[in-house]
Amino acid sequence: MKALATPEPRSALLDLASEAMGRPRILLAEDDEELRLVLTEVLEEAGYEVELAEDGRELLRRLAESFVSGEGVDLVLSDVRMPGMTGLDALEALRDEDWVTPVLFMTAFGDAATHEEARRLGAWVLDKPFDVDELVDIVTGIVPPARYDQGWR
Repeated sequence: MKALATPEPRSALLDLASEAMGRPRILLAEDDEELRLVLTEVLEEAGYEVELAEDGRELLRRLAESFVSGEGVDLVLSDVRMPGMTGLDALEALRDEDWVTPVLFMTAFGDAATHEEARRLGAWVLDKPFDVDELVDIVTGIVPPARYDQGWR
């Protein structure tokens, strides 16, 4: 009698799926170089791949490049006020094109109008200064590092 192969345990399948899918990708748009470097290190340690942009225009360009390459972006993490094009302006341009990538804004100018506009565009807002652990908790809630473990398909 031929023995039947037993399927791999569910956790092993989830591990394989997460590995095949790769680490979630975050596009980080921040004009402050020092903060960009700190956030990149923290997010990479938390299990994310981080792509960088220095302003809103570069954010749009890198997002378009990620779409064309097929890599995509799982989350945009952006400062609100940046030279050239603000994060809010970039998000408005994305939403005008029906782009649905989740967005989390960081701002040192978190007045009610900024929060309202971000919510209108479907984004979360985190006021600066913030604890990096709080940022990682919010990012993890939006895009879990082990996506398949959280029910993503």
